[in-house]
Amino acid sequence: MLPQFIVLIGACLVTWGARSPVANIPMLGDVLLFELSQAAAWTLCLSSALTVLLLLLKQRALSLTAVVVSIVAAVLLARELTTKITQLKSEGKVSNVETVMRDAHVRPGAVFLGGGLLIQLLGIMFRSQPAGKLR
Repeated sequence: MLPQFIVLIGACLVTWGARSPVANIPMLGDVLLFELSQAAAWTLCLSSALTVLLLLLKQRALSLTAVVVSIVAAVLLARELTTKITQLKSEGKVSNVETVMRDAHVRPGAVFLGGGLLIQLLGIMFRSQPAGKLR
């Protein structure tokens, strides 16, 4: 029961991180994942919650697949953010992307999101039964 609880905590952190600002970037302000791409943000949250359900059903391989889907959604959201920054550069609002990224500040949402995904991965790999009693 402990691995399921650990994965549940990770899912809560992922959802909390997705709803919180993940970065403060000059010219964009606070960045929320649901403002970048609602489809990717919902995919991130729902696949993270699905991980808990699949682990309760003792489907470790499928729960690991759900975590990988969450990670892919997070990468797509990061790509969307970089696309927005390069769009600002093409519009002439930003002269140097490196300066903008240097002045950007990571917000707690990004830490919750990354920590939650890591906790879910570790929770899936944690076995509550001795190795000899597994099927």
